[in-house]
Amino acid sequence: MSKLFNKRPPEDEDYWQQSFGDLVSLLLGFFVVMLSVMVPDASLYQEIAESMRGAMVEGRKHTGQSETDGQLLTNPYTDIAETMRAYVRARNLADQMSIKAQKRGVELTASGSMLFRSGSATLNPAAEQLLNAVAGLLQRYPLHVRIEGHTDDLPMHSALYPSNWELSTARAASVVRHLITQGVEAERFTAIGFAETRPLLELDPAGDLDLIRSTNRRVVLVMTKPDQASWRAANAAALSAEEVVGDAAETAATISTERNQP
Repeated sequence: MSKLFNKRPPEDEDYWQQSFGDLVSLLLGFFVVMLSVMVPDASLYQEIAESMRGAMVEGRKHTGQSETDGQLLTNPYTDIAETMRAYVRARNLADQMSIKAQKRGVELTASGSMLFRSGSATLNPAAEQLLNAVAGLLQRYPLHVRIEGHTDDLPMHSALYPSNWELSTARAASVVRHLITQGVEAERFTAIGFAETRPLLELDPAGDLDLIRSTNRRVVLVMTKPDQASWRAANAAALSAEEVVGDAAETAATISTERNQP
């Protein structure tokens, strides 16, 4: 009787193959799904990038940091440009030039109308004070300087300057010559003229054409670092940003005191 209840059915020696087949099928399906997810999707990446950028901008709003401030981490010219702006403000020249930190270097832009008379490449007497301040900046910082001349769209026809190409190049060269007379090394300069081919503002018949053209007439100094080794060695001898800013504050305070005196 006990033998009848203890008797087990014969074992199927191949039962494991069924389980193994199910496992392989599940794994195959899993890897197919993973492969489909990993296929590059440019639109998906773009959405992720925009989402991350939005989150970073929102984070700056909460911390009081502007998006421009974030460039401090990536643009090596930001600190130099800020120091130069303080130097210019201390000498009451901020309304005569603009200084910006760009990827290609520090850009200092001066109005061509302030530097030159119409159709001329001879510096105005009032331009010397501005360029003397620029020379002081260049003596503090061992930067390479590319000077670009730009004109407006009005055609130029004269025996000396047959076109705006000659005029814009001659103006850039005039700025170079003056800076060299102020003690800046000649080998640091490059002069180039772009005529009217790179306007800041496009002509708009409905706009103020005189203002547009006066904005496009300009001289731009693009200041860039030389190779890093020589930059570090030469920059050690230049004034630190703190010293220049302190000089600016002290000068501004002196001017304010003098103005308040009867």
